[in-house]
This record gives sequence, C-alpha cells and structure tokens, in this order.
Amino acid sequence: MAKKIISLFFVLLGIGILLGDGKQPVVEIYGAILVILLWVLHRWLGFVARPLPHPFLFPWIAIGVVAIVSTVFSDSIGYSVSWIVRLASGYLVFRLFYTIASDNSAKVFSFGLLFLRCGLHLSL
Repeated sequence: MAKKIISLFFVLLGIGILLGDGKQPVVEIYGAILVILLWVLHRWLGFVARPLPHPFLFPWIAIGVVAIVSTVFSDSIGYSVSWIVRLASGYLVFRLFYTIASDNSAKVFSFGLLFLRCGLHLSL
C-alpha cells in the first residue's frame, strides 16, 4: 500500500507542475490540498505515524522557530504565511514518507523523483 501512496503523490505532484507559469496561487492551494488528502488517505488506511528520532526532530524545530521569527519581522506578511504553508506541507510530506518508508518503497520513491525531474524539464 505504501507504493500506491508514493505513486499517487508523484502523479498528483506532476499534474501540479503542468499547471503552468503565473498560476502560483492555484499551485499553492493545489499542493496544500494534495498533502492534506494524502494524510487523510494515510490515516484512513490505518498507518500509524512513527515518532521522529531526535536527530530529525531538532532541525525541524529550528526551521519552525526561524519561520516564526521571520514572519514576525517580515515586511510582507503574506509571503511569510505562504512560506509557512510550504514549510508545513514539506514537514507533512516528510512525516508521511518517514512513516511508510521501507526498502521496497525506496525504489518507487527513486522512480518518482526521476519522473518528477523529467516533468520539470519538460515543463520548461
């Protein structure tokens, strides 16, 4: 089931890449909804989130503190909120893949990255 979730993530992310230039608000909303739907699917299938080891926990906390301080002192609060949404989405994707990671899913993840990279090149 982990392979299907990873494959679904990369296919939907690839569709987001093809939305085109100048559609950043649409892509932002699409990406946030994509991450939320994958977490709902993840929970619905019965996966239980593994706790993060301490070496992984500290950098995420440090990045969160930097994001909060940056938001408070930023000239553009909208940009800072957008950055926090991206950061939260990245954290949730990291946790999702950390939870479902196995040796078998590493091949699917590597292929997904290759697929995404090719999509990025073709979209230019």
